[in-house]
Amino acid sequence: RACAAAITLDTPGANYRTVWALSKYFPNVKTFVRAHDVDHGLNLEKAGATAVVPETLEPSL
Repeated sequence: RACAAAITLDTPGANYRTVWALSKYFPNVKTFVRAHDVDHGLNLEKAGATAVVPETLEPSL
């Protein structure tokens, strides 16, 4: 059984739906997701994301 999921889809809507479904059907799975901007990140947190990583942070790593 998975204990975590990393979600890095290109479409904001697909990211949101994936986070929402995981938090609804698999509440014990931690979700780490890439956000395209601040508003998108806030929506992902409301959908149940464990952690949100801004897209602009990824290239700097």
